[in-house]
Amino acid sequence: MARASAINNSSTVVYGGGTWMPPVSRGGGGAAIAGLRLAGEYEQVEEERSRYVEGWRVVRAVCLDDTGTPHPASRPDPDERVPREFDGEIYRCMAGTWMQTSIGWREEGVDRFEDGQTLVCEKGEALRHAPGGRLYCATEEPRRNCNERSLLRRYGPGIKLVYYRYEETYTETVERRSERVSAQSMTIMLDGGVGSY
Repeated sequence: MARASAINNSSTVVYGGGTWMPPVSRGGGGAAIAGLRLAGEYEQVEEERSRYVEGWRVVRAVCLDDTGTPHPASRPDPDERVPREFDGEIYRCMAGTWMQTSIGWREEGVDRFEDGQTLVCEKGEALRHAPGGRLYCATEEPRRNCNERSLLRRYGPGIKLVYYRYEETYTETVERRSERVSAQSMTIMLDGGVGSY
């Protein structure tokens, strides 16, 4: 505030003043973060998963000798459908041959083996079914000589319809959120001044 007054028209006196303001502190001594941003991004990731698949499937088997010549696999009974609770052999091979089994689907009365599964049994093994739908190779049960030829004459080669349960591995694409944190400081703090310690 300034004041001026005139006394006797002979002199002029002027008084001047100013104001002082203390410095303003922002954010506690230089630790201020301005412009903090959290960004969520989505990315697609492939995950390998597994699941159990079960249902009625068709099975056919062929026996192969050392030269690769196919021979029909023998069935121990004439029934096409294998009961779900059955525990035993469903295909056998003659001595000296190994078994290649194809597992497919029956759609509208037609048996399809494209994109099916293959199960290979070593020489001396039979294809077995266990309760719950498990198909596996195991050592053949002891039988008399020429048993497989007798079974083929009696029942012929053929398809078996089995209840089958297996674990399938597949790849699934899932979307995941990932977070990215970025911070920018745009604050400038000046403390002190002329004559300040």
